[in-house]
Amino acid sequence: MKGRPQIVLDIAGVLLSNMSLTCWKDISQETNLSAESLRVHFAGIKRKLWTGMMREEEFWQSLKEMYPELSISRAKDILYNSIVPLPAAKYLERWSGSADIHLLSNHCKEWIEPKLSHLSSFTKSITISNQV
Repeated sequence: MKGRPQIVLDIAGVLLSNMSLTCWKDISQETNLSAESLRVHFAGIKRKLWTGMMREEEFWQSLKEMYPELSISRAKDILYNSIVPLPAAKYLERWSGSADIHLLSNHCKEWIEPKLSHLSSFTKSITISNQV
């Protein structure tokens, strides 16, 4: 007997939007910082965040230390609100009727988990790098 097909989908950029330069621009508008300097700071430490070597709160603390004028609560709101479902997300339920769906992401669980709640019921597994 042949098993069901297995489909592995990346979460960020396929099912949910990824953080974009627009996100960093929106955060920078809250301060006198440039979006590029925020993006560069993030690029320098995201590997630690994605691999779980740095906890999410440590990330925010590193931003606060580097940019004391930055409102972390406002930056979190902007970042969380910038992660939205992409068109493929609406097909997940239909696809799950024909195949086992597995989600995979190099991301921070805390940032994408709230947006995954309605998608997780259609999946067999979800693997997020900072949790592994």
